[in-house]
Order: sequence, then structure tokens, then C-alpha cells
Amino acid sequence: MTFIISLSVAFFMYSIILAIMANFGKEKIAVEKEIESIMRKNEYLGNEYINTSASDRIIKPVVNTIYKIIGMILPIRVETKEKTESKLNKAGIKMNAQDYIYSQILKVLIVAVLVFIVCSVMNIRMSKIILFDVISIYAVLIINRFSIASKITNRKKEMYSQFPNVLDLLYVSVSAGLGFDQSIGYIVSKSEGALIDEFAKVQRATNLGKPRKEALMEFSERCNSQEISTFVVSVTQADELGTSMQSVLKIQSESIRKAHKQKVEEEAQKLSVKILIPMIMFIFPVIFIILLGPAMPSLLEAIS
Repeated sequence: MTFIISLSVAFFMYSIILAIMANFGKEKIAVEKEIESIMRKNEYLGNEYINTSASDRIIKPVVNTIYKIIGMILPIRVETKEKTESKLNKAGIKMNAQDYIYSQILKVLIVAVLVFIVCSVMNIRMSKIILFDVISIYAVLIINRFSIASKITNRKKEMYSQFPNVLDLLYVSVSAGLGFDQSIGYIVSKSEGALIDEFAKVQRATNLGKPRKEALMEFSERCNSQEISTFVVSVTQADELGTSMQSVLKIQSESIRKAHKQKVEEEAQKLSVKILIPMIMFIFPVIFIILLGPAMPSLLEAIS
């Protein structure tokens, strides 16, 4: 009897010790795994920090700090921010509107300081230094304005030239059995360009849950083109009324091709008029010199 009780007590104590050791082992393993994951994360962050460029590690934080200081001194109105964001979208510049405005202000300040330093070294009077500073600031503002305007114009021309091919691809994809959204995804994955980037934004917006009509209307506003606006209106109406998307895309593709053909013919007819200016300025004087040059001595002799 005493042996059985002793064996039971020993087994009970063994079970308790085993449970404690197992729990301790689990906690130890969990702690080791946590330490290992932290070490891996720190190693990854360290490698990522090392692989980043010097501009991202040094210059970018300094520039962001300067932007914050400028923002505290010169707050930006909501209307100005919205207008700037619209221009950046039309120009295809992937930059925050607030950071873009601050970068332009920083450029103006740097140019003004440089002009002031150069004029001071050259011992120019203060009145002229102020005048040169004003002229330089105005020149920087004008250059920035024309720069973004030229980017908008060039991007609009690129989208205009690319639009017929994209419409043909959309029509072929829909005719092959793909949906409209799937066709856009296929074109985005197989092509590139300004118009493809805008279609990629449409695809991203619809994937995030935005209605197709709203995404296409934003696409039309960004592109700022009459042909694209007509295409968006036709597609949204076909989607709402249940019309065949294939027939709508076919009609749009044919009309756009015809409009572009007429535009090319119009430009070709203008060439005959435009070429008169270089002919009169550069070609005709040379022809007159060649034809009348040998006869000039005799003519001058006869006149005298």
C-alpha cells in the first residue's frame, strides 16, 4: 500500500515537472522565434537603408524639413492646391501638389540668393541688385509656367496620336470575348505610353471599388481632350442603357480613324502655303544671284 502511494506521488510530481518544463520550453522557443524575427527585420531594414541612395538618405529629409518650414511661413490655399494638382495630372508629373508648390518657392529663393551673392561680389549697387533679383524671380516663374504648359501640350499630343491604336485594341479585345475592364487590363499590361498610364489609373480606381462611370469621368478630365470625352460619354451611355459595347467601340474606332485621317489631309494641304516662307526667304534670293550674277557686270556697264 505504501509502495502504491509513493509511486502515485512520484508519478504526480513527474507530471508536474514535465508540464513545467514543456511550458518553459514553449516560452523559450517563442522568445527565440521573436528575437530571430526582430533580428531579421533589423537586418532587412539595415540592408534596405544601405541600398538606398545618398539623396534619399541625406538630401530628401533636408528638403522635406525645408518644405515644412516654408509651409509654416507660407500656407497654401485649397483652391491653389487643387489647380496645381489638376495641372500636374494633365502633365503626367507624379508629385504631390503641395510639394511641387514648395519646390517652386525653393527654386525662386535659391535663384534670388545666388543673384544677390553674384551681384554683391561684382560690387553692384543695391538698387540694381534688387532689380536683378526681381527680374530673376520673374524669369524663374515664367520658365516654370511654360515648362509645365509644354509638358501638358506634349502629353496631349502623345495621347492624341496613341488614341486610335488603343481604341482598335479595345475593340479587338472586346470582340474576342473579354469584358471592358479586362480589355483595359490587357492593354495596360501589353502597352506603354501617356494614354496607357491614364488607363492604368482607371483600372486601379475600379479595382479599389470606384464606379466605372466615375473613374472614366476623372480620366476624361485628366486628358482634357474632345475625342476622349466623346469616347467616355459613349461608353458610359452604353453601360447604362445596356447597349453592346462591341458596336460602340467599333463606331468610336472608325470615327476616330476618320477624324485623324482628315486632320492629316488638312495638315498636308497647309504645307503648300507654309513652304512659301522659306522659299521666299532662302531659295529665291539664291536663284536670283545665280541667274543675274553673270549678267550684272554688263548691266552695270550699260547703265553707266
